[in-house]
Amino acid sequence: MATVTNRYMAALGPIKMEVFFLSAATGADTITTLMQRPVAGGGWQTEAADANALTCSVSGKTVTLNSATLSNDTALVIVFGF
Repeated sequence: MATVTNRYMAALGPIKMEVFFLSAATGADTITTLMQRPVAGGGWQTEAADANALTCSVSGKTVTLNSATLSNDTALVIVFGF
C-alpha cells in the first residue's frame, strides 16, 4: 500500500494540479485526490535507474497506479483536474 509522504496542490487558472510523493508504492496502488473532479494523471518511478514512467487511471476521486515494474518503490504522481 502506497503511503503519501508529501502532497501539494496548485491552481493553474481554472485547472488544478496535485502532486503526490509516494513511498512503498506498488503497481496497482490507489490514492485519493483532494480535487473535486480529477481528469488525468501520470508519474515516475523515482528509484529506478531509468525513471520508469507510470500511467494512472482516474475513477471518481480515486487514482490507480498502473505499472508492472513498480514494487515497493518511491514514486512521484501528478494529477490534473478541476
